[in-house]
Amino acid sequence: MCIAYVSIPRCTTGVNARTARVLVLLVVPGQLLFILLIYSIEPHSKSVEITPLFAVLYIAAAIVQVIVLRLLGLRKLVINNTTGG
Repeated sequence: MCIAYVSIPRCTTGVNARTARVLVLLVVPGQLLFILLIYSIEPHSKSVEITPLFAVLYIAAAIVQVIVLRLLGLRKLVINNTTGG
């Protein structure tokens, strides 16, 4: 199973690739669960109003973040050790 962006520039079959694919598949359910948790804590509060537009943009931002991190990982950049200088 190769997700489209995981195959850029190659789709590996090692343990790390399998872990990455599982994490990618957990992004959307995890973010939906987080939104549901926020809403369930304060269901009728005006300060915690979750609109469909917010939910879609929030999940889209999470997907973009995972894609960027995965592409950086494919370029062999260690995210935790990369410095800005």
